[in-house]
Amino acid sequence: MNAKQVSSKNQSSPANMPTASRSKTPAEYGIPKNNKGLLPWSHVTERMSQALHYWICTVSHGNRPHVTPVDGLWLNDTLYFGGSPQTRRNRNLIANPAVSVHLDSSDDVVILQGEAYLPKPDYELVV
Repeated sequence: MNAKQVSSKNQSSPANMPTASRSKTPAEYGIPKNNKGLLPWSHVTERMSQALHYWICTVSHGNRPHVTPVDGLWLNDTLYFGGSPQTRRNRNLIANPAVSVHLDSSDDVVILQGEAYLPKPDYELVV
């Protein structure tokens, strides 16, 4: 199994912490433009840790979105998932590591954006 890793961390932010933001929406949606009221990162990690399935959105060679559900594991602020190198998802990630991840719920939305890559072996995770 080839493991992929999705980093939720913004490499340019202080202390390598994730950056919370709102999506850009039309004013008539009534969503505030500021970040006041956004949920804390602990809420995201709790939801990601409890999930069994994740939706992975990649970009194809023709710049088209490709979305697939995967089984995964959220550990130490990182999503791990596997799959054959022949899947469209993994071929897309090899060519372009940009990825979005979201959970099933539309009532408690968690969307992460980042890059996916093959991790180096972490021997501390070996049981």
